[in-house]
Amino acid sequence: MSVIASQAYHYARLWLTLGLFMLLVIIVLSLIAIDQSMISFSYLDKVEHFIAWGMMMFWFVSLHPRRGLVLLAILLTLSLGVELAQALTTWRQGSAGDLIANFLGLLAGWAIARATGGRLLRYLDEWLYRRANPNISPGRTTK
Repeated sequence: MSVIASQAYHYARLWLTLGLFMLLVIIVLSLIAIDQSMISFSYLDKVEHFIAWGMMMFWFVSLHPRRGLVLLAILLTLSLGVELAQALTTWRQGSAGDLIANFLGLLAGWAIARATGGRLLRYLDEWLYRRANPNISPGRTTK
């Protein structure tokens, strides 16, 4: 599997870098101490896990549509690692509920990416490319 995203993207390295940065943010936010009083209802934490990991799966499956199962395994393993790391801290706790929310988010992100065919990220890539290259006529792109 190539580390660089599909050649269908003009800015493949940018999208991969942004995805890895977002993943790093999720990991850091999962491991730092937070004030639990900021959570307004008891299951908000699970919703946050579902959305964060779902976004990651959507992002990476959009970049590598044929690698969904591999990406699921990688992100689920990383998610498990984060939960185990939380259990080793004194300020956070790992949770099976969080892991389930992460897994369901990964499945939802995969399903949405498959349903949209990764078009959302592809449209953004094409829009940025056309903005940067106004002399390229529609329907004619060069790599």
